[in-house]
Amino acid sequence: MKVKLFSHNDLDGVGAIVVGKHAFEDSLDFECCAYHNIDEKVKTFLESDEFEKIDAIFITDISVKDPEVIDLINEKATNKLMLIDHHASAEHLNKYSWAKVSETEDTYSDYLLPETRLSSGTTAFYTYLVQNELLVPTDELSDFTEMVRDWDTWDWTRKNPQNITAKQLNMLHVLIGHYKFIDRFSKNPEVVFNATERALLETEERRIESVLFQKKRDIIKKELTLKNNTFNVAVAFSDNYHSELGNAIAEDNPDIDFVILINGGTRLSFRTVKEDIDLSVIAKEFGGGGHPMAAGALLSEETREKLIETILNSTNS
Repeated sequence: MKVKLFSHNDLDGVGAIVVGKHAFEDSLDFECCAYHNIDEKVKTFLESDEFEKIDAIFITDISVKDPEVIDLINEKATNKLMLIDHHASAEHLNKYSWAKVSETEDTYSDYLLPETRLSSGTTAFYTYLVQNELLVPTDELSDFTEMVRDWDTWDWTRKNPQNITAKQLNMLHVLIGHYKFIDRFSKNPEVVFNATERALLETEERRIESVLFQKKRDIIKKELTLKNNTFNVAVAFSDNYHSELGNAIAEDNPDIDFVILINGGTRLSFRTVKEDIDLSVIAKEFGGGGHPMAAGALLSEETREKLIETILNSTNS
C-alpha cells in the first residue's frame, strides 16, 4: 500500500507524520506544508503522474482552501483522499465525504465516562488509523501523541504546568528539524530524552530564559479596536520562541487580553491565557487562523498595512 501524506510543518503536523510512519513505514511518502503552499502542493500532486500510483492520500493538521483544489479533489480523489484536521476554521469541509474535521475529541475518564477535550492533528490521525485497523496502538505511541496534543492545545500549562516534557518535545523538534525528529520518533516513539538530547534542551532553556527576560521588558501596550471591540494588547517583536514568549507576557500581564508577536517581516502570532478570548477570530481579521488561545497569520503587504493602521489608530494603554 503506497501512501502520500501532506501535513503541517509544526510539532502537531510532524507528530502526525511520525504516526503515519508507524502505520505505513517505508510505504509512506510525506511532505511538510505551510498554509501558504498547501493548496499548490496538493494541486500539483493530484495533476501529476504520481497520483495514479498512490493507494491513499492523507492531509493532516492543515486544510485546503482554494475552491479549485477542492473541486479537483471532488473530481479525482474522493475514493482515496482523507483530510483530518482539528481547526474550527476548516469545519465547513465536513460537508465533503473526504473530510473529517473536529476541534474537540472524546476521551474517557477512569470511570469510562466520555469527556470532551481539545483535539490535535496528531491524536485525530492516530485515532482514525487505529479505528480503521491501519495501525496497532502501543502505549509508547499513545503517550507520544498525547504529549503532542498537550503542547498544541496548550493543555499542559492549564492542567499540569510542572510537566514540561511537552514543551521540551517541541523544543527538540525546533532544534533538530523535521526530518531528524521524524526519524528519531519513528524508530522509538518513547518520549524519554537521551543524554545528547538533554544537553541540547538544557542549553536551549538557558537561551530562551535570556531572550524572554529582554523581550518582556520591550513590550508595547496598546488599546486595539477590531470590529467595534476594544482589547488591551501587548505587542512584541521576536523572530523565535513565540509560544514561550507569548505565554510568558500574557501570564505576567493580567491586564492585557492577548499578545501580538511580530516575526520580522513574515508572520504574526497571537497568544492569550484568557479562555473568553477567541484568537482564531482575531487572526481571521488579518487573513490567518488557528485556535482560541493561539493563532497566527502571514504578514503580507496587505496585512502589514492593516496592522500598522490599526495600531496607529489605537491609543496607548
